[in-house]
Amino acid sequence: MPQTARAAALGVALSILLVATTLQVAAAAAAAAPVFAFAGFTGKLSSLAHD
Repeated sequence: MPQTARAAALGVALSILLVATTLQVAAAAAAAAPVFAFAGFTGKLSSLAHD
């Protein structure tokens, strides 16, 4: 395989990996956001109840 083709393949593989990782992080953040919002909401409710 010529050097330029190898470099191009490596670049494509790295960019695909980067995009996949970014999508995974975004999906994890989107899944965790409601959990954090709910935890904050219940924490606020319990602090109101204790006052």
